[in-house]
Amino acid sequence: VRGLLDFMDSFDDPQVRKMYELFCTLDIRLDRSASLNESSIHDDVHIVIRKQLSNPLMKYKKMGIIGATMVLRRLGTRTPTPLTPDRRANARSMLDVVTANLNDEISRAFFYDELASLVEEDIMDPVIVEELLARINDDFDTEYFVEYNPDHDEFPPFHPHLQSRCRFNLDQRVSPAPFPPQSPSH
Repeated sequence: VRGLLDFMDSFDDPQVRKMYELFCTLDIRLDRSASLNESSIHDDVHIVIRKQLSNPLMKYKKMGIIGATMVLRRLGTRTPTPLTPDRRANARSMLDVVTANLNDEISRAFFYDELASLVEEDIMDPVIVEELLARINDDFDTEYFVEYNPDHDEFPPFHPHLQSRCRFNLDQRVSPAPFPPQSPSH
């Protein structure tokens, strides 16, 4: 297993996805078998995913995102039995690891795209899907919305490469004019 994980350098995204799908399937099979040490593959896969996610090169970060998404798929797949607290905690932990390493827009967009594909398959437990949505909404609000009082605050910078302006008032009061004021076009 370790040799295959190290060999993934030359794989493209679909091959990486298939490899992590294989490892997750093996992990499930070993998890059900009392005679085998199931933690070996599980631990190896999680260690490699963490290394890939923390790597600054996008090639490896993408591999880690794909691996983490496949682990989330395994943990969050709808089953006839209710979702166990352990699986839910493991899914939350993997989500924490991924989001902690999404430090640029490209990796964040790639992760959201992978999650969208996963949810679109309609195999996920509704509890996990709700937690994913809540987490993404919280992250989005934290990243892109700011409290701003035009009477007391200076308009905060949004992003170093994007020009920002005040557009909406989420407190349900009358929205202020866009900031800075735009001249009417004729």
